[in-house]
Amino acid sequence: MSQIRSDSPTSIFENINRDDSTFNKIKNFVETVEDSLDGVSNESLVEFLKTCTYHIYKFQDQCPKPSLAICMETIIADQNKAETDTKLYYFIESMLFVMLIRSLGCVDASQNHIDGIKPKLDLCLEKFKNC
Repeated sequence: MSQIRSDSPTSIFENINRDDSTFNKIKNFVETVEDSLDGVSNESLVEFLKTCTYHIYKFQDQCPKPSLAICMETIIADQNKAETDTKLYYFIESMLFVMLIRSLGCVDASQNHIDGIKPKLDLCLEKFKNC
């Protein structure tokens, strides 16, 4: 298990804030936390993934604001750089599902559509934990 080097609650974001590509930020971050997140509940992981997406991609700071399609393409491009069936791959895929669910909620999508995605997210989170 990887050890976080600082007692600061935000120390895990140190690698995220480096001036690097989004893929490298995620890769460095996942390597930093390694299996530290394996015992965390899926609900807590979802909240954590929201925070990671916010700090890594900073879509909210872009002007003009990117469309959902552009945001999803950006995350998918990073996922395509990761080896399949790895902790990194499933972390990025989980970010993708979290972003999609959150975005659908913002546009008042049918709850059935959102509920249809949640099992895919849960499966992805389990794969992440078990890599």
